[in-house]
Amino acid sequence: MKVPSQKVYSIAGQPFTNTTIPNSQGWHLVGADYNEMTPEDVSIKVIFRYANGRYEQAFTLLPGFGYWMKIEK
Repeated sequence: MKVPSQKVYSIAGQPFTNTTIPNSQGWHLVGADYNEMTPEDVSIKVIFRYANGRYEQAFTLLPGFGYWMKIEK
């Protein structure tokens, strides 16, 4: 989402009852649901998040953030 200035947005809805991770090879842009998640699938080779003006490796997915996840089979 591109906005002209910093602002807090309210998003309403129902929580997910099941979370799945893409299983095709390559890069995927994913986000966490309403809980902190630690992916443990061996096909996930690396996860990055954008923070403090740069990309950094992530090991836990936190709600409210987007992550680049590389899957290799």
